[in-house]
Amino acid sequence: MKDTTTEPTRSQILASQLKQYQSLPLNAKVTLSKKRIQEWLDHWEDQCYVAFSGGWDSTVLLHLVWSINPRIPAVFVDTGLEYPEIREFVKTFGDKVVWLKPKMPFTQVIEKYGYPVVSKKVSMGLSRFRNTKSELQKQLRLHGGINPSSGKKQHRSVDIKWHFLTNAPFKCSEQCCDVMKKRPFKAYNKESGRKAIIGTMAVNSTIRKAQYIAEGCQSFNSSAPQSRPMSFWTEEDTCEYMELHNLPYSKIYDMGEDHSGCMFCMFGVHLEKGTNRFQRMYHSHPKQWNYCINQLGCGKVLDYIGVKYVPDEAQNNPRK
Repeated sequence: MKDTTTEPTRSQILASQLKQYQSLPLNAKVTLSKKRIQEWLDHWEDQCYVAFSGGWDSTVLLHLVWSINPRIPAVFVDTGLEYPEIREFVKTFGDKVVWLKPKMPFTQVIEKYGYPVVSKKVSMGLSRFRNTKSELQKQLRLHGGINPSSGKKQHRSVDIKWHFLTNAPFKCSEQCCDVMKKRPFKAYNKESGRKAIIGTMAVNSTIRKAQYIAEGCQSFNSSAPQSRPMSFWTEEDTCEYMELHNLPYSKIYDMGEDHSGCMFCMFGVHLEKGTNRFQRMYHSHPKQWNYCINQLGCGKVLDYIGVKYVPDEAQNNPRK
């Protein structure tokens, strides 16, 4: 009888492995992560660095890496968009942190490319739609279908829910993160010859989960080698590790924020329940709120997608 069984693919193996690793207790995850870090350091002969954001995840990563080799530098990109409490926290590490700056400020990014709105996927789809001259391609990006040039099925790149943004009086783009964070890191990689260790986790997004399923924790042979030794951790693991080792952290987390990202990023804000990041910023950082909403023009964008940025109690007397 013919054997019809097939060997599982690498992606299937990694998907199963991810689920298994995520269910492990924290001490086992720490052991696995340290093993990955050691493999990375050995492979590159310690010519590595930790991409440090000042948030919980990268603080835990830094602690793990320094427990193996305290001479590995941490690298922070000062985009000018971080919460001031994040910048102050990063400063507490002194000369152990290398500070980088992007070449293009946020004002130029949104002018040239557009605002980061809804999600990276949606913003990318909207940007590609607007920059496509072919009417056929525009329709395929909106509705999907068979591409007559290739004969292959093409999926829509803009979900129906967000089609109304194709006519918005402002541009949308996912380029912000690439220009302001990734490019400075790429320049540092090239100048220093060091390889990155980052604290991203599969639970953070579908993109990061897909990255693990495609590559695992280590990308030795890619054009931009990268280690993600905490890929199988969860947010609960990070909190438990912080408490277990009594690690310091930015005051921003005591102010109700749960991320260390850019203050003015609009990715995911429409999904936030209760008081959102911009409504909290109204009280916690009024100067930055005014700059963001009124000077950068984020207010008009949030109005367009139906997201409040003034707290309910202040709706009748909004700050200008």
